[in-house]
Amino acid sequence: MGTFIFEDHAPNVAATIITLFAISAIVFPLRIYTRIKHNSFGRDDWTMLAGAVPYTALTVFCLGSSFLGVGVHKEKLNDAQTERAMMWFFFFEIFFCLAIIPIKLSISLMLIRVAGPKTRYTWALWAMSACFVLMNAISFFYIIFRCKPVSYAWNTDIPGGTCLPSQDLADIYYADTAVNIVTDWFCALIPLPLLWNLKLNRNAKVSVGFLLSLGVLASLSACIRLKYTVNLNNSHDYLYSVADVMIWGYAENGVGFIVGCISTLRPLFRKMFELGGSDSSVGNLGGPSGEQYNRDGLAYNRDPSAFGGRQRGDMKTDVTTSQLGRKLSGDSGSTSEEYILQDITGVDRRHDMRQLQSAMRTTWPSNARPVLLAPVRERGATLGTMPWKVGNIYAITAVAVIGGGLFGFDISSMSAIISTTSYLCYFNQGPEGPPFNDNINCSGPRASTQGGISAAMPAGSWVGALVSGYLSDILGRKKSIMIGCIIWVIGSTITCASQNIGMLIVGRIINGFCVGIESAQVPVYVSEIAPPSKRGRLVAFQQWAITWGILILYYISYGASFVGGQTSMTYSTSTFRIPWGLQMLPAVLLFGAMFFLPESPRWLARKDRWDDCKAVLTLVHGKGNPDAPIVAQELSDIREMCEFEARNSDVTYWELLAPRYIFRTHIGVFTQIWSQLTGMNVMMYYITYVFAMAGYSGNANLLASSIQYIINVLMTIPALIWLDRWGRRPTLIIGATLMMIWMFTNAGLLANYGRVVPGGLNGVEAVSMELSGAPAKALIASTYLFVASFAPTWGPVSWVYPPELFPLRLRGKAVALSTSSNWAFNTALGAFVPPAFVNIRWQVYIVFGVFNLCMLIHSAILFPETAGKTLEEVEFMFEDPNGIPYIGKAPWKTSVQYHTALAMEHGNLEQRKLHKLEHSPDRSEKVAETVESKV
Repeated sequence: MGTFIFEDHAPNVAATIITLFAISAIVFPLRIYTRIKHNSFGRDDWTMLAGAVPYTALTVFCLGSSFLGVGVHKEKLNDAQTERAMMWFFFFEIFFCLAIIPIKLSISLMLIRVAGPKTRYTWALWAMSACFVLMNAISFFYIIFRCKPVSYAWNTDIPGGTCLPSQDLADIYYADTAVNIVTDWFCALIPLPLLWNLKLNRNAKVSVGFLLSLGVLASLSACIRLKYTVNLNNSHDYLYSVADVMIWGYAENGVGFIVGCISTLRPLFRKMFELGGSDSSVGNLGGPSGEQYNRDGLAYNRDPSAFGGRQRGDMKTDVTTSQLGRKLSGDSGSTSEEYILQDITGVDRRHDMRQLQSAMRTTWPSNARPVLLAPVRERGATLGTMPWKVGNIYAITAVAVIGGGLFGFDISSMSAIISTTSYLCYFNQGPEGPPFNDNINCSGPRASTQGGISAAMPAGSWVGALVSGYLSDILGRKKSIMIGCIIWVIGSTITCASQNIGMLIVGRIINGFCVGIESAQVPVYVSEIAPPSKRGRLVAFQQWAITWGILILYYISYGASFVGGQTSMTYSTSTFRIPWGLQMLPAVLLFGAMFFLPESPRWLARKDRWDDCKAVLTLVHGKGNPDAPIVAQELSDIREMCEFEARNSDVTYWELLAPRYIFRTHIGVFTQIWSQLTGMNVMMYYITYVFAMAGYSGNANLLASSIQYIINVLMTIPALIWLDRWGRRPTLIIGATLMMIWMFTNAGLLANYGRVVPGGLNGVEAVSMELSGAPAKALIASTYLFVASFAPTWGPVSWVYPPELFPLRLRGKAVALSTSSNWAFNTALGAFVPPAFVNIRWQVYIVFGVFNLCMLIHSAILFPETAGKTLEEVEFMFEDPNGIPYIGKAPWKTSVQYHTALAMEHGNLEQRKLHKLEHSPDRSEKVAETVESKV
């Protein structure tokens, strides 16, 4: 046998360790950064820092154990490998105790820090801490000294060596686990009475209580570990049995470490999502009353007499020095001065003196001392307000469209895996099941089940797309994208750790929820921040990112397919766990990078944040010059549209079906529906089935299938360069025509030259036909040409077009509705296609060919041209009083205005006047009156 043994249960151990440690490696630096940034680094942080050392060692020994024999059946190990694996498991037990003590102690110290002078809570927390420290110390010393000599624990060939009975070790584990469970629940429940007595609003109490109560998750890991503790008595196959003990033991430490860090990140979350409430880092960390501070050129006065001598409550507890304020830069030209007050939450509150006194009397917690900043001028719309934001529009787009790449990752995570031996055997539902004989061909999930697995992701995406409209309107485009990243990491973790088909489906549904949010809001974000002449090109990067995501993960999956053997006896689950684990990395990258991107200027305007709106336009469009003509033009257009929309009520989904908006809603929805009914995602998900019909199998199938993904990437590039010049209508018409031809060609080849395979090729029901020779090559060529036709046409336009159709007030929910229709049909097709290949075989291609014919006619007659127009001008086009009722200007009379938009962006004010004459707000009001009178 080789040096490393990575079989049986070992990949599950490794997947758990890697996933939890990866999350830990993200949240721990964020904790350190947050505490240092807010000058609140305390005993709990030092304790967690100390705990990171044994926790890292625990990770090393757990991960090493998974490669050295733990989780492997004993018949696959020789004596030397068994001894080595037992030694590594021994050190896992040692570092489990060493790591969990500082991790849980850090959480207790944080709660003690919050409790402050409340003696009964403080003493209860100290008593609880003493209990778990004592119990884990007992476990630590018992594990070390239960064998004499110590090395007899893993090397039973030592003469005269003895060990205490294994039942005693199991009893120690039971006692240790029970104490840990009780103390975890105590830490989870103790914040409730603490928060009850704080004078905070309900949202603040809920958010703080939730963060502090996350420790209950570690208790769940301990509860599950309790179930597997009995495996310590399994002398027949010890190393295989204790793998579950290792998984859930590490999970208890890992989850505790993670939630202990997350619970300190509320200041960071508040900055992201503008939550109110109390900082978790409350304590006597500031200076004495009346002390003066100078920071960033501003004076900070901690003297309560600044509030007219009014004091409230017990002044013993001071706010942290982190709450001394942030410099407000810029000058809008206003000479009116106001006071900037920071409360205990660290939120700037702008008041005059009378309002300050009122705030002091009514809204401040009794244990908080507010901070009064020196008078400053109102924040202006200058570049100084966002010096660390990225302003290059291509860099902004490159970061944002990573969200589209997640969709591509999810496509390849299934299409590249479903034909591998590992997937077919591990999720086998055929007549044969484990234990397999070496000559058994695993048939994998049944066709209907595979359809359900594939459809799980778009089903979650459908829900995610609908919800994204509300998230986007409330929190903003940027923060919605960040929330999607968090959801993706959770879904990928579950998918990577899947033990059965049910768990796999749940993970894919959660992943889909993220993809629904990203696919709806990334195009909205990019379209709202991009200049008109580049908008189509930039939003099309979404589709290009999808193609790259497909290609990258496909080749990762192809490389992982060589891990383990290719038979039912030698396969390794690492074949699918490696790509399913790696797919969470882009979400982590996107989440971090979004901090450096500005918010959508149009969403800021919608929230009456005009200074911030101008600052973003200055940064992105004006290259830092607030006097650039394009800045004034864009700001004027946005202001006019917002003023017009302000006279209307807040939007609901039902309003999208009103006569005034029904036409553009139908265009947006059908653009996404048709993009699914082209049949492209069928090619993406089930391309290995098509190549199996053409005679390719194994790695040859995977390699041949990958060529279409390369074509997809390369053929999207022309759309990035010329889509704004071509226009949307011609691109859609040409694409539908070509795809219709290739679909009918595939149908003809299979109908005339294909042979039906009863029961499916190699037992895979969906591979219901086969053909060879020249017809097989023609089938492959036709498939490649279909992809080459979709990539520069319906692929990018389906993402570019819907955000352009709707006014600002409707855009978030409208694009969410359009995108949800995409995912609804994606779900249906994912479930429909495998059974369809079984039942109607080549007629599947006829169905999609007819769909392409229908979309050709539809787009030619009813889809208007939006290229080269500002988003506000598109709105006026739909409400042309001289146009067709409910439609506006006739779609076939609309044209591309690329050069006009380009001239405007370069400061051609004469061209601007012509546009203003044609698309004026007065005219739009007349349009609205005309439409309403007709309705």
